[in-house]
Amino acid sequence: MPRVARCPAAVIALLAGGCRFDLGALPELQSDGGGGEAGVDAAAGEAGGPEDGPRDGLPPQTDGTLQSDGPLQSDAPPQTDAPPQTDAPPQTDAPACGTLTYCPGEGCFDLATDPTHCGNCATNCASGNCSEGICCPAGQLNCGGACFNIAINHDHCGDCVTACSAIEDCIGGDCQTKVACTAGTEDQEFQDGMIGCKGTVTFANRATLCAAGFRVCTAAEWVARRGGVAPTYDYWTNDVLYASGSDQDCAVDLTHHTGDWCGSTNPMRVCSGYYDPLGNHCNWIRCGLNQRHPDDYFGGCQNNPTAGALCCPP
Repeated sequence: MPRVARCPAAVIALLAGGCRFDLGALPELQSDGGGGEAGVDAAAGEAGGPEDGPRDGLPPQTDGTLQSDGPLQSDAPPQTDAPPQTDAPPQTDAPACGTLTYCPGEGCFDLATDPTHCGNCATNCASGNCSEGICCPAGQLNCGGACFNIAINHDHCGDCVTACSAIEDCIGGDCQTKVACTAGTEDQEFQDGMIGCKGTVTFANRATLCAAGFRVCTAAEWVARRGGVAPTYDYWTNDVLYASGSDQDCAVDLTHHTGDWCGSTNPMRVCSGYYDPLGNHCNWIRCGLNQRHPDDYFGGCQNNPTAGALCCPP
Protein backbone atom coordinates (compact mmCIF):
# COMPACT_ATOMS: atom_id res chain seq x y z
CA MET A 1 0.00 0.00 0.00
CA PRO A 2 1.37 3.39 -0.80
CA ARG A 3 2.52 5.54 2.00
CA VAL A 4 0.11 8.40 2.79
CA ALA A 5 0.44 11.28 5.22
CA ARG A 6 -2.12 11.58 7.86
CA CYS A 7 -4.27 14.72 7.41
CA PRO A 8 -5.32 16.77 10.33
CA ALA A 9 -8.94 17.47 10.86
CA ALA A 10 -8.52 20.97 9.33
CA VAL A 11 -7.33 19.42 6.08
CA ILE A 12 -10.25 17.02 6.09
CA ALA A 13 -12.53 19.99 6.48
CA LEU A 14 -10.94 21.66 3.46
CA LEU A 15 -11.40 18.50 1.45
CA ALA A 16 -15.02 18.46 2.43
CA GLY A 17 -15.30 21.99 1.04
CA GLY A 18 -14.02 20.94 -2.36
CA CYS A 19 -10.33 22.03 -2.01
CA ARG A 20 -7.51 19.95 -3.29
CA PHE A 21 -3.84 19.97 -2.37
CA ASP A 22 -0.70 18.05 -3.09
CA LEU A 23 -0.20 15.47 -0.42
CA GLY A 24 3.35 15.06 -1.52
CA ALA A 25 4.06 18.64 -0.62
CA LEU A 26 3.11 18.08 3.00
CA PRO A 27 5.80 17.02 5.43
CA GLU A 28 5.62 13.53 6.60
CA LEU A 29 3.50 13.38 9.69
CA GLN A 30 3.93 10.93 12.52
CA SER A 31 1.14 9.31 14.44
CA ASP A 32 0.49 10.15 18.00
CA GLY A 33 1.89 6.78 19.01
CA GLY A 34 5.42 7.30 17.73
CA GLY A 35 5.10 6.78 13.97
CA GLY A 36 5.94 3.77 11.81
CA GLU A 37 3.94 1.93 9.26
CA ALA A 38 1.00 1.46 11.55
CA GLY A 39 0.57 5.17 12.05
CA VAL A 40 0.83 5.93 8.40
CA ASP A 41 -1.45 3.14 7.46
CA ALA A 42 -3.98 4.23 9.99
CA ALA A 43 -3.98 7.69 8.52
CA ALA A 44 -4.28 6.26 5.10
CA GLY A 45 -7.14 4.13 6.24
CA GLU A 46 -8.91 7.15 7.48
CA ALA A 47 -8.26 9.38 4.49
CA GLY A 48 -8.22 6.77 1.79
CA GLY A 49 -5.58 6.32 -0.90
CA PRO A 50 -5.59 7.33 -4.49
CA GLU A 51 -6.64 3.89 -5.57
CA ASP A 52 -9.66 3.96 -3.36
CA GLY A 53 -12.91 5.17 -4.86
CA PRO A 54 -14.51 8.40 -3.87
CA ARG A 55 -15.71 8.67 -0.38
CA ASP A 56 -19.10 9.76 0.49
CA GLY A 57 -19.32 13.55 0.31
CA LEU A 58 -15.79 14.06 -1.00
CA PRO A 59 -14.73 14.75 -4.57
CA PRO A 60 -12.51 12.15 -6.22
CA GLN A 61 -8.78 12.70 -6.16
CA THR A 62 -7.13 12.48 -9.48
CA ASP A 63 -3.47 13.44 -9.15
CA GLY A 64 -2.90 14.03 -5.49
CA THR A 65 -2.90 17.85 -5.83
CA LEU A 66 -5.25 19.90 -3.74
CA GLN A 67 -6.85 22.52 -5.95
CA SER A 68 -9.27 25.22 -5.15
CA ASP A 69 -11.75 26.90 -7.37
CA GLY A 70 -10.06 30.22 -6.54
CA PRO A 71 -8.78 32.15 -3.57
CA LEU A 72 -11.08 32.52 -0.69
CA GLN A 73 -12.80 35.89 -0.92
CA SER A 74 -13.92 37.78 2.12
CA ASP A 75 -16.78 40.17 2.06
CA ALA A 76 -15.10 43.59 1.72
CA PRO A 77 -16.96 46.92 1.72
CA PRO A 78 -17.51 48.18 -1.81
CA GLN A 79 -15.10 50.82 -3.01
CA THR A 80 -16.60 54.27 -3.47
CA ASP A 81 -15.24 56.93 -5.73
CA ALA A 82 -13.19 59.57 -3.90
CA PRO A 83 -14.67 63.09 -4.06
CA PRO A 84 -13.21 65.09 -6.93
CA GLN A 85 -10.41 67.45 -6.06
CA THR A 86 -11.26 71.12 -6.49
CA ASP A 87 -8.92 74.06 -6.80
CA ALA A 88 -8.30 75.85 -3.53
CA PRO A 89 -10.23 79.15 -3.28
CA PRO A 90 -8.14 82.23 -4.05
CA GLN A 91 -6.64 84.09 -1.14
CA THR A 92 -8.91 87.02 -0.30
CA ASP A 93 -7.35 88.28 2.90
CA ALA A 94 -6.67 92.04 2.61
CA PRO A 95 -3.11 93.12 3.22
CA ALA A 96 -2.31 95.05 6.35
CA CYS A 97 -3.06 98.71 5.58
CA GLY A 98 -2.68 100.26 9.00
CA THR A 99 -4.86 103.39 9.14
CA LEU A 100 -5.57 103.17 5.41
CA THR A 101 -8.41 101.29 3.73
CA TYR A 102 -7.88 98.32 1.40
CA CYS A 103 -9.61 98.57 -1.97
CA PRO A 104 -9.69 95.09 -3.61
CA GLY A 105 -7.38 94.77 -6.56
CA GLU A 106 -5.96 98.27 -6.10
CA GLY A 107 -4.22 98.65 -2.77
CA CYS A 108 -4.40 100.77 0.36
CA PHE A 109 -5.79 104.32 0.30
CA ASP A 110 -6.68 107.19 2.61
CA LEU A 111 -10.38 107.61 1.82
CA ALA A 112 -10.42 110.97 3.61
CA THR A 113 -7.96 112.66 1.24
CA ASP A 114 -7.33 110.50 -1.84
CA PRO A 115 -9.07 112.14 -4.85
CA THR A 116 -9.26 108.81 -6.71
CA HIS A 117 -10.90 107.02 -3.76
CA CYS A 118 -12.79 109.77 -1.95
CA GLY A 119 -15.00 108.52 0.85
CA ASN A 120 -15.07 105.02 -0.64
CA CYS A 121 -13.20 102.85 -3.12
CA ALA A 122 -15.37 103.86 -6.09
CA THR A 123 -15.57 107.69 -5.95
CA ASN A 124 -13.11 109.57 -8.12
CA CYS A 125 -13.12 113.37 -7.82
CA ALA A 126 -13.23 114.74 -11.36
CA SER A 127 -11.49 117.91 -10.23
CA GLY A 128 -10.49 119.69 -7.06
CA ASN A 129 -9.52 117.72 -3.99
CA CYS A 130 -10.85 115.16 -1.52
CA SER A 131 -11.50 116.75 1.86
CA GLU A 132 -12.63 114.51 4.71
CA GLY A 133 -14.19 112.07 2.24
CA ILE A 134 -16.01 114.69 0.11
CA CYS A 135 -14.98 116.06 -3.29
CA CYS A 136 -14.50 119.84 -2.96
CA PRO A 137 -13.32 122.48 -5.45
CA ALA A 138 -9.63 123.27 -5.35
CA GLY A 139 -8.64 125.29 -2.30
CA GLN A 140 -11.80 124.45 -0.36
CA LEU A 141 -12.32 122.28 2.72
CA ASN A 142 -15.17 120.06 3.82
CA CYS A 143 -16.56 121.63 6.99
CA GLY A 144 -19.48 119.66 8.37
CA GLY A 145 -20.50 118.26 4.99
CA ALA A 146 -20.18 121.47 2.93
CA CYS A 147 -17.20 122.93 1.10
CA PHE A 148 -15.85 126.39 2.00
CA ASN A 149 -13.08 128.61 0.68
CA ILE A 150 -11.18 129.05 3.92
CA ALA A 151 -9.05 131.83 2.42
CA ILE A 152 -11.96 134.26 2.41
CA ASN A 153 -14.90 132.69 4.25
CA HIS A 154 -15.89 134.78 7.26
CA ASP A 155 -17.18 131.83 9.31
CA HIS A 156 -14.46 129.35 8.28
CA CYS A 157 -11.31 131.44 8.07
CA GLY A 158 -8.13 129.41 7.66
CA ASP A 159 -9.84 126.26 8.94
CA CYS A 160 -13.28 124.90 9.70
CA VAL A 161 -13.59 126.29 13.23
CA THR A 162 -12.30 129.87 13.10
CA ALA A 163 -14.98 132.54 12.64
CA CYS A 164 -14.02 136.19 12.27
CA SER A 165 -15.81 138.82 14.31
CA ALA A 166 -18.20 141.36 12.83
CA ILE A 167 -15.41 143.93 12.49
CA GLU A 168 -13.01 141.50 10.85
CA ASP A 169 -12.58 140.27 7.31
CA CYS A 170 -11.10 136.91 6.35
CA ILE A 171 -8.12 137.76 4.16
CA GLY A 172 -5.81 134.96 3.06
CA GLY A 173 -7.18 132.68 5.77
CA ASP A 174 -6.53 135.22 8.51
CA CYS A 175 -9.07 137.34 10.40
CA GLN A 176 -8.08 140.98 10.00
CA THR A 177 -9.79 143.98 11.54
CA LYS A 178 -11.86 145.87 9.05
CA VAL A 179 -11.31 149.51 8.32
CA ALA A 180 -14.18 151.14 10.19
CA CYS A 181 -14.81 154.01 7.80
CA THR A 182 -16.29 153.50 4.36
CA ALA A 183 -13.71 155.95 3.03
CA GLY A 184 -11.06 153.33 3.79
CA THR A 185 -9.52 155.33 6.60
CA GLU A 186 -9.69 155.35 10.37
CA ASP A 187 -9.44 159.03 11.11
CA GLN A 188 -9.38 158.88 14.89
CA GLU A 189 -9.14 155.88 17.21
CA PHE A 190 -10.65 155.66 20.66
CA GLN A 191 -11.07 152.82 23.14
CA ASP A 192 -12.93 149.51 22.63
CA GLY A 193 -12.93 149.71 18.85
CA MET A 194 -14.68 153.07 18.55
CA ILE A 195 -13.47 155.00 15.48
CA GLY A 196 -14.10 158.58 14.47
CA CYS A 197 -14.86 158.83 10.74
CA LYS A 198 -14.65 162.33 9.42
CA GLY A 199 -17.22 163.61 6.97
CA THR A 200 -19.79 166.25 6.10
CA VAL A 201 -23.08 164.35 6.06
CA THR A 202 -26.48 165.11 7.53
CA PHE A 203 -27.81 163.33 10.59
CA ALA A 204 -30.04 161.17 8.39
CA ASN A 205 -26.99 159.89 6.48
CA ARG A 206 -24.68 159.36 9.47
CA ALA A 207 -24.50 155.53 9.03
CA THR A 208 -23.11 155.90 5.51
CA LEU A 209 -19.73 156.81 6.99
CA CYS A 210 -19.41 153.44 8.85
CA ALA A 211 -18.10 150.37 7.01
CA ALA A 212 -20.02 147.10 6.91
CA GLY A 213 -19.98 145.43 10.30
CA PHE A 214 -19.83 148.73 12.16
CA ARG A 215 -22.64 150.91 13.48
CA VAL A 216 -22.99 154.50 14.68
CA CYS A 217 -22.12 154.77 18.40
CA THR A 218 -24.51 156.09 21.05
CA ALA A 219 -23.88 159.22 23.12
CA ALA A 220 -23.24 157.05 26.19
CA GLU A 221 -20.63 154.98 24.29
CA TRP A 222 -18.84 158.16 23.31
CA VAL A 223 -18.56 159.22 26.94
CA ALA A 224 -17.46 155.73 28.05
CA ARG A 225 -14.92 155.04 25.28
CA ARG A 226 -13.26 158.33 24.49
CA GLY A 227 -10.73 157.76 27.25
CA GLY A 228 -10.21 161.46 27.93
CA VAL A 229 -9.32 162.13 24.31
CA ALA A 230 -10.76 165.28 22.68
CA PRO A 231 -12.34 164.92 19.22
CA THR A 232 -10.42 166.09 16.15
CA TYR A 233 -13.56 166.39 14.02
CA ASP A 234 -17.27 166.91 14.62
CA TYR A 235 -19.12 163.56 14.87
CA TRP A 236 -22.74 162.48 14.91
CA THR A 237 -23.85 159.94 17.53
CA ASN A 238 -26.84 157.70 16.91
CA ASP A 239 -29.03 159.58 19.40
CA VAL A 240 -31.36 162.53 18.99
CA LEU A 241 -29.92 164.90 21.59
CA TYR A 242 -31.72 167.96 22.86
CA ALA A 243 -29.92 170.89 24.51
CA SER A 244 -30.63 173.13 27.48
CA GLY A 245 -28.60 175.98 28.95
CA SER A 246 -26.26 178.15 26.96
CA ASP A 247 -22.96 178.00 25.08
CA GLN A 248 -20.23 176.36 27.22
CA ASP A 249 -22.75 175.91 30.06
CA CYS A 250 -25.15 173.37 28.68
CA ALA A 251 -26.44 169.83 28.93
CA VAL A 252 -27.74 167.37 26.35
CA ASP A 253 -30.12 164.46 26.89
CA LEU A 254 -32.48 162.15 25.05
CA THR A 255 -35.66 163.71 26.45
CA HIS A 256 -37.16 166.85 25.00
CA HIS A 257 -38.18 169.45 27.54
CA THR A 258 -39.99 172.70 27.03
CA GLY A 259 -37.50 175.29 25.99
CA ASP A 260 -34.90 172.81 24.77
CA TRP A 261 -33.01 173.49 21.64
CA CYS A 262 -32.51 171.33 18.54
CA GLY A 263 -34.80 168.78 16.99
CA SER A 264 -34.90 165.25 15.56
CA THR A 265 -33.44 166.20 12.17
CA ASN A 266 -30.59 168.36 13.45
CA PRO A 267 -29.68 167.28 17.01
CA MET A 268 -26.66 168.06 19.17
CA ARG A 269 -23.44 166.17 18.28
CA VAL A 270 -19.80 165.82 19.39
CA CYS A 271 -17.89 169.00 18.54
CA SER A 272 -14.17 169.61 18.37
CA GLY A 273 -14.74 173.34 18.71
CA TYR A 274 -16.69 175.94 16.91
CA TYR A 275 -15.28 174.70 13.61
CA ASP A 276 -13.54 171.49 12.65
CA PRO A 277 -10.91 171.05 9.86
CA LEU A 278 -13.68 170.22 7.34
CA GLY A 279 -15.71 173.37 8.06
CA ASN A 280 -18.42 171.72 10.15
CA HIS A 281 -19.77 174.28 12.68
CA CYS A 282 -21.08 174.12 16.27
CA ASN A 283 -22.54 177.31 17.72
CA TRP A 284 -22.63 175.83 21.25
CA ILE A 285 -19.76 173.80 22.65
CA ARG A 286 -18.56 172.19 25.89
CA CYS A 287 -21.87 170.58 26.93
CA GLY A 288 -22.13 167.57 29.25
CA LEU A 289 -24.34 164.48 28.89
CA ASN A 290 -27.41 164.75 31.14
CA GLN A 291 -25.66 167.50 33.10
CA ARG A 292 -23.81 170.71 32.39
CA HIS A 293 -20.53 169.57 33.82
CA PRO A 294 -18.12 167.97 33.19
CA ASP A 295 -17.53 168.85 29.58
CA ASP A 296 -18.23 165.85 27.31
CA TYR A 297 -17.59 167.80 24.08
CA PHE A 298 -21.22 167.93 22.98
CA GLY A 299 -22.44 170.97 21.06
CA GLY A 300 -24.45 172.29 18.16
CA CYS A 301 -26.94 172.80 16.81
CA GLN A 302 -28.56 175.83 15.18
CA ASN A 303 -27.68 176.11 11.51
CA ASN A 304 -25.10 173.34 11.87
CA PRO A 305 -26.41 170.62 9.50
CA THR A 306 -23.35 168.41 8.88
CA ALA A 307 -20.71 166.35 10.70
CA GLY A 308 -18.80 163.10 10.57
CA ALA A 309 -19.79 159.98 12.58
CA LEU A 310 -18.57 157.84 15.47
CA CYS A 311 -18.48 154.17 14.37
CA CYS A 312 -18.45 151.21 16.80
CA PRO A 313 -18.19 147.44 16.37
CA PRO A 314 -21.43 145.54 16.98
